[in-house]
Amino acid sequence: LRNDASSTFGASKRRHWYPKVSGAWEFTQLHRLKRDTWLGFGKVRIAYGEAGQQPDAYTTLNTFASDSYTDVWGDQHTTTAFGFGGFRSSPVKGQDQILPQRTRELEFGADLGLLDNRVGVEATYYTKRTTDAIFLLPLAPSTGYTAQARNAATLTNRGVELWINLQPLNRQALKWDVQAQYGRNRNRVVFLSGVEFVPVGGSLGPRNVAIEGHPLGV
Repeated sequence: LRNDASSTFGASKRRHWYPKVSGAWEFTQLHRLKRDTWLGFGKVRIAYGEAGQQPDAYTTLNTFASDSYTDVWGDQHTTTAFGFGGFRSSPVKGQDQILPQRTRELEFGADLGLLDNRVGVEATYYTKRTTDAIFLLPLAPSTGYTAQARNAATLTNRGVELWINLQPLNRQALKWDVQAQYGRNRNRVVFLSGVEFVPVGGSLGPRNVAIEGHPLGV
């Protein structure tokens, strides 16, 4: 159990709890299974945990910037004039009610050792749900800003991971291992607040977007 506090959290709630719990059962320790020759090791496991991603620094504040900027006609400007440096208002409006992005994950798995442990299998299924996902949402230019960070989305991730290890040859002078791995993840934006879509990723070239009901970054 973890409790985090940060000045980047909104003023409404400065501290947040993140619980974690896990368990495993090595069922091959059962007396009747110890005599099995084909199943040398077997374990099932389950885990649940919550993790947070705090907002960027100064997200809660209206700030100033000294970098260059581009106006609506595409002209580049700086905040320096006649050799004197200056500042400009940041186009991103502060959000003093921002919450950390929270991810809840549930995981099931099994580990098996077969045929005198010459065949090893590890299988895992996981499901994640991220709430209060933080995105920069556009604002009307009449507000004096172009965007504001908000807890605007809910995302899900579900997937499987499979690892297999084969040992066709195991002698004192020579050992041969063959390994194979497989993984699959499916993500989806299940809720998006206030807009039809929001750009994600970099600002140069074609941009991906988040759209409700679709994978993130389509």
